[in-house]
Amino acid sequence: MISSFLRPVNIGIKINSSDFQKGGFTEEDSINVAKALDALGIDLIEISGGSWENPVNRKGKGEVKESTRKREAYFLEYTEKVKAQISTPLVVTGGFRSATGIKEALASGAVDMAGVARPSAVDARFGKHIVDNPTYVSTVKPITSGIKKIDAMAIMEISWYTMQIERLSQGKTPQKKADGAWPALKVMYRFWKNGNAVKRVRA
Repeated sequence: MISSFLRPVNIGIKINSSDFQKGGFTEEDSINVAKALDALGIDLIEISGGSWENPVNRKGKGEVKESTRKREAYFLEYTEKVKAQISTPLVVTGGFRSATGIKEALASGAVDMAGVARPSAVDARFGKHIVDNPTYVSTVKPITSGIKKIDAMAIMEISWYTMQIERLSQGKTPQKKADGAWPALKVMYRFWKNGNAVKRVRA
């Protein structure tokens, strides 16, 4: 019985490649952290990036970087740099939408695994689709309310996909489209409801 508690446990950690904010966590900081984790013997490092104010690696006026457009995932340039300096397996999460994009990233050696959070949130069989169909592309698209300021809020995207994961956990079919003002209203209502619940607990 005691020996069962002494079995090796695999430990992974998720870190930002950068906050993309002035004075925030930089790429250099991230590489130093990755090297320190590697030295400690961590089993897996997952790379993502951004912050609430700047949720993804974009440039000027919300346009996706050209390197990202070509290679699909957001953080492959970073992982190529850190991969050369550590031996710990790397996962990249952010931007993967197709079987082709994932296979090319793995073949390049920049990553050891692809994180596919949003595609899986709206399609639990996404992994099987990309294995079975080399041309498969996820149906995931940015949510749009028609109100630019709302659409630019990271919380909208994060909350929408969180709701789809909840639907999957309840045995419901996830909603693959989120166009119009209704998704925004649902998210706003949830924040209002949860905010009031937190206030009651604190009181």
